[in-house]
Amino acid sequence: MSAEDKAQEIELLEYVRTQQRAIQPRGISLSHCVECGDGIPLARQLATIATRCMFCQEEHDLVNKTLKRLR
Repeated sequence: MSAEDKAQEIELLEYVRTQQRAIQPRGISLSHCVECGDGIPLARQLATIATRCMFCQEEHDLVNKTLKRLR
């Protein structure tokens, strides 16, 4: 897979995630991750507006960081 193909794949993934976030209510934490469906610990829900479990959030952040570097 070429670098351009990989960049397009990452960009498409981010687009889909952005669309999912757009339909989410703002300002409240979710009890379950929008990516994998696992429960989000209560401490995380109270600490921030959580929509993803820690694992999925870390993956999401890595994708964003990679996208920024490719641009």
